[in-house]
Amino acid sequence: MSSYKHQPVLKASILFACLFILSGCATTTGPKVTSLEIKQAKERLEAKALRHKFSQLGRVANIGHKLIVNLPAEDIRKSYAYIGVKVAGINKVIVRAYELSQTKGVVIVAVIKDTPAEKAGLQVGDIILSIDDRKITNVDSFERATTTTKLKDKVTVAVTINRRSEVKSVVSEVDFMPRKIAFDMIDQQEVNAGAGSNIILATYGLMKFAESDDEIAVIMGHELAHITKGHISKSMGAEMLVGIAALGIGILSEQLSPGSGTDVIRAASGVGQVFGRRYSRDLEREADYFGLKYTKLAGYDYEVASGVWERFAVEIPKSMVQSFLSTHPASPERMVRLEKIIEELRTED
Repeated sequence: MSSYKHQPVLKASILFACLFILSGCATTTGPKVTSLEIKQAKERLEAKALRHKFSQLGRVANIGHKLIVNLPAEDIRKSYAYIGVKVAGINKVIVRAYELSQTKGVVIVAVIKDTPAEKAGLQVGDIILSIDDRKITNVDSFERATTTTKLKDKVTVAVTINRRSEVKSVVSEVDFMPRKIAFDMIDQQEVNAGAGSNIILATYGLMKFAESDDEIAVIMGHELAHITKGHISKSMGAEMLVGIAALGIGILSEQLSPGSGTDVIRAASGVGQVFGRRYSRDLEREADYFGLKYTKLAGYDYEVASGVWERFAVEIPKSMVQSFLSTHPASPERMVRLEKIIEELRTED
C-alpha cells in the first residue's frame, strides 16, 4: 500500500531527471537562418565567383595579347582585324554579377589593355547592342560582326552599348594583330594548358597555381611556340581535348548556371575546337627555346622559367606523367637547358 502511494512521486522524479539530462545535451545554434537567406547568399557567392573567374580570363587574354603583338618579324603571318574585348552571352548569373538591366544579349567580360576597346572607353559590364549597322543579339552575331572580313577595310566602328541602363554610342578604332590566335580559359581545376591551330587554352587550375603573370607568360609562350613553329601540323596522334559544346569553353559551368555550360564564352575572333596534342621531345625543346624568347620580347620576366617548371615537378608530380607535361624532356635535363637559355637571353640584353 505504501509503495503504491509513492509511485506518482517516483514517476515525477524520473521525468524531472530525464528532462534535466536532455537539457544538458541541447545544442545552441544561434540565430536561425531561413532557406531564403541561404538562397540569396548562394546567389551572391555565385556572382562573386563568376566575376573572379572573368578577371582571370582577362589575365589570360592580356598576357596573350602582349605575347602576340611582340612576336618577331619571322613569326608574323598577316594582319587580322580586332577590337580587343572578351564577351559572354547574358544569363541569370551574369545579370546578378554585373547588375545588368537586360536578361538577353551580349556583355563585355574583359577589356584587353592597349587595344582599341580600352582606348574607346569600353568597360566590363557594357552590353553590346550593335556594331555599326549590325545588331548584336548573341555571341555568334558578335563574332560575325567582328571578323576580319567585316573590319578589314574599316578605320573605326560605332559600338552601341547599354551601360547601366543608359544607351550610348562609342567610336572604336580598328586595329590589327600579326596572327589570329585566341587566348582563353576553361573552367577546369586541373593545372594544364594546350594549343590548337588558332587557340591557346589555360585552365582555371593553372591560373590559381601560377604565382605571377610572368609564370603564366612562360607557359603560354611555350604553347604559342607550338603554333608559330608549325608543331600543330607536325604532331601525330592528336586527340580532341575539348570542344565548345563538350565542356563549355570559358568559365561558366552547369553548376553556376544550369543550361549555360555550352557556348558561353568565346574569343572575339572565334575559337573553334581545341585539340590536345603530343609532341616529340625535340619539338618540346624547340617550344621551350622560342617560348622563352617570346616571353622576353613581351616584357615579362623570363628568368622565372626554370623555377616554375621545377615547381610543377615538385608540387604536382602526377602531371609529369598524366598531364600536358607528359611528353616533355625529363625534369633534370629541362632545368639545365632552361637555365642555359636564360643565360643566353641575358647576354642579348
